[in-house]
Amino acid sequence: MHDPREFSAVLQKKYASNSKFIEILVRPNNLGYARLGLIVARRVEKLAVKRNRVKRLLREQFRLCRQNLPAVDLVVRLRCPVTRDEMATMAEEAKMIMVQLPSCRA
Repeated sequence: MHDPREFSAVLQKKYASNSKFIEILVRPNNLGYARLGLIVARRVEKLAVKRNRVKRLLREQFRLCRQNLPAVDLVVRLRCPVTRDEMATMAEEAKMIMVQLPSCRA
């Protein structure tokens, strides 16, 4: 997703799930496939290198789960800074939440 209006529609959340590091907001779409939007704010993660690494990890988890997802728009928002040691934990949290999405009836 790229359009701010699409992000706004999802942020008015139909369904949200939180973990220690991320918040995932979900809204059904009529496109027939899942889309991903990422919010990794500078005030949460100061260094661009870390923000980009977080985005890469989250995109990869989405890519791995995409075929099992219903037609929804996902917005993943970083909630707190992530250290290098915690990156794998954050990625696993994202994967677990995305695996549970088909049963949430978004």
